[in-house]
Amino acid sequence: MDVVTVIQAVLASVVYSLFGYFKSGEPFDVEKFLKTFLLGIFIGICAAFAGVQVTEDWVKEAFDSLTFVGVTALIEFLLKGIKKRILK
Repeated sequence: MDVVTVIQAVLASVVYSLFGYFKSGEPFDVEKFLKTFLLGIFIGICAAFAGVQVTEDWVKEAFDSLTFVGVTALIEFLLKGIKKRILK
């Protein structure tokens, strides 16, 4: 098992948690943070057992995939906004 992969997933979950905290404007919720932290550990362990190694090529492919994440988020925001306006 590649420990570096697990550490990278955990660090990513911590960064994600902090982004969510700053975005929400809510008080820090330890329970939410721990859930995300544990999820990061789980994802890292699964990735390590699957043989995932974070290389330069892997990072490039991950960033290419993020394009679709962004498009998905934009469509979701648009649909939620339309829904709010229609159901108002």
